[in-house]
Amino acid sequence: ASQRTKNIRLAHGIFQLTTNHPAKVAAHVANLDLVSKGRVELGLGESASSTELDPFDVKFEDKRAIWEDAVRCLIPMFKDEPCEYDGPHFKFPWRNVVPKPLQKPHPPLWVACSNRETIKMAARCGIGAWAFAFVDPREARQWVDDYYRIFREECVPIGHAVNPNVAMVTGFSVHPDEMESRRLLDFRR
Repeated sequence: ASQRTKNIRLAHGIFQLTTNHPAKVAAHVANLDLVSKGRVELGLGESASSTELDPFDVKFEDKRAIWEDAVRCLIPMFKDEPCEYDGPHFKFPWRNVVPKPLQKPHPPLWVACSNRETIKMAARCGIGAWAFAFVDPREARQWVDDYYRIFREECVPIGHAVNPNVAMVTGFSVHPDEMESRRLLDFRR
């Protein structure tokens, strides 16, 4: 997609930072940002289930703290100089992670939000919120209103730039025949 398009933004569904080392994530993201000429959106996540965490011996109740520590470890790696980090869950010696992303100070940050508390956390951290279409429209509206209110009143950016956006992930179908498009979409539900 990075080589066959020129304008669309490219996003990682998410990098689960509770089970992936921040240095590895930084290198992958920078590589895609370079080959796409600066069109990457960085999707991050902490995990929505113990099924994703258990194989890595990560306790469900610890995932938010591990995720926040991983983000604080990751962000300095995008700078054009070496960095080190000493946090509660990640230790990283003085090193220069290469390559560096084209976008400065770093690609826009997003976090996968499967519940309302994560939307609120995203707003507090100045991170874009990727929500999912399993909430009804009225509930989704409240989530969005909460996000922007908290963003205005409580935001302390976790990165070097903010991404004050909410995106809703949903399915759609495109077909020349409207009825066939609707049938295809209903089939996938």
